[in-house]
Amino acid sequence: MSRLFRIVFFAIVVSLTAIAHAQQKPDPSLSPQDVVALQLEGFKKNDIEGLRQAWEFAHPSNKAVTGPLERFALMLNAPNYKILLGHRKAEIKPVTEEGGVATFEVTVVGAEGAVVIYSWSLQ
Repeated sequence: MSRLFRIVFFAIVVSLTAIAHAQQKPDPSLSPQDVVALQLEGFKKNDIEGLRQAWEFAHPSNKAVTGPLERFALMLNAPNYKILLGHRKAEIKPVTEEGGVATFEVTVVGAEGAVVIYSWSLQ
């Protein structure tokens, strides 16, 4: 294999990896359900990038209460939220969308099989 080919191949692999790990930023074109799905994927990954992805979409008033990302990550180890981290699967069902607030019923199956149903609201 020529040196040039190896360098080009390596550059392509690095670029694709960067694209795959790029975080989605808040965007008005995303539906509320898309936002919930992105947050859940972040929790499922259960690493700093995944938690950053979930935190990125937290409402500013939520961020004011939970503090910076590091404190948000610690909060997720509380019994009410821990099942989200590394969960097996999650199902999102729309409930209502009115007055700028979208509410979903989110059923989460934890890593060890426990099931929790959350009422998840976005503003």
